[in-house]
Amino acid sequence: MNIFTTQPSPIDQRDIAFVPRIHPSQFKPFLDLMPMVEEVEAQLDVGSCVANGVCSQCESLAHAKGVSTDLSRMFLYTATLAYEGRLGQSGLYPRDAYKVAYKH
Repeated sequence: MNIFTTQPSPIDQRDIAFVPRIHPSQFKPFLDLMPMVEEVEAQLDVGSCVANGVCSQCESLAHAKGVSTDLSRMFLYTATLAYEGRLGQSGLYPRDAYKVAYKH
């Protein structure tokens, strides 16, 4: 059984190369994000690591704005597979999971 089901996103001509605005030496030496984490989710044997990560990130952003929310990882997982036209298969493209999360 392959436990690594994250699919590398295909090359997209619309991708923009990342150019950092600040030099890494300007970062703080330590940043504790644990106060923003509401709950660590277990994906069990579903293989929904991308959906878990995207939902956790969205929940953390909402928490930073003072909103407590619990997003459905399985909704995002299934909706992303439907968006990709791959229902019944496993693994997600991270780019597509973010697109679906943004849309919904």
